[in-house]
Amino acid sequence: MVISIMVKNLLIIFMLVIFQGCIKEEPITTGQSANYTPTVIAPTNEGRNEDARYALVIGNSSYKSSPLDNPVNDAQDMAASLRRLGFFVIEKENSSKKDLVESIREFGDLIAKGGVGLFYYAGHGMQINGKNYLIPINANIQHEDEVAYESVDVDRLLSKLDSAGNRLNIVILDACRNNPFARSFRGSKRGLARLNAPLGTLIAYATSPNSVASDGKRGERNGLYTKHLLANMEIPGLEIGQMFRRVRRAVRIATNKDQIPWESSSMEGTFILATQTTGVNKPLIVNKPKPEPTVVKPPRSINKNPCEPLTDRSPASCFF
Repeated sequence: MVISIMVKNLLIIFMLVIFQGCIKEEPITTGQSANYTPTVIAPTNEGRNEDARYALVIGNSSYKSSPLDNPVNDAQDMAASLRRLGFFVIEKENSSKKDLVESIREFGDLIAKGGVGLFYYAGHGMQINGKNYLIPINANIQHEDEVAYESVDVDRLLSKLDSAGNRLNIVILDACRNNPFARSFRGSKRGLARLNAPLGTLIAYATSPNSVASDGKRGERNGLYTKHLLANMEIPGLEIGQMFRRVRRAVRIATNKDQIPWESSSMEGTFILATQTTGVNKPLIVNKPKPEPTVVKPPRSINKNPCEPLTDRSPASCFF
């Protein structure tokens, strides 16, 4: 009887030794601990990127016949804000017609890669027979029929946006200042004409069609419209339409209804410029490091005597 019990215990001990030798402890992971800083993706030739953000920012101030105080400042501050909002920015100041044409071409090539495009222009602009033109600083316009040859038709830009096929484009025209070139032209009207926005495009004007915008108070750095754009663009979580409505109200109040900004949109869905709570949005991530798992060691046994109580799971040494 005693021998039988001893044999049984020895068999149990033998099986426990074999079983414990087959057990392999695995580390326990509890989540991610990686910290990384998002960065803006520079343009590449590798396919489309629907999360990319590209901007062309132009400010023309140094006109020979009627210089403007603020457009270059406006462009510099707008470019800085857009960079903080995650845009890859092409920034141009005091551009000739050649510069404008080449910049629009470069911008069109970028947005053809996908993503969001934003075009901003501050300077002289005019309408002739219902068509809008951006005026280069070297324009020499003596007669109405010279406008198309000395300036850049906004339709040229819209054609680039339409052919790019990207998901969203925003056009901001702070170009409705009173234009000395148009004073004696029969086909001209004040300000800019309303444009039909291509699908997926929002066009924003500093003031309503056929009206003139303020270049800002003397001594101030920015034009009135751009001043209020800059004050609202980096507010976190503000949808683009809501942002422009805030700007319209602020400009209307500041001018006692003399200037009312305007938008024409064929957008589908919503878009937020500043998505982070800091007001600075850098949504494009490159080379994000892989998270390193946190290893949690199994807790140590608090039982000082592993043989108490004695069970079939006790170590082999407890049976001798």
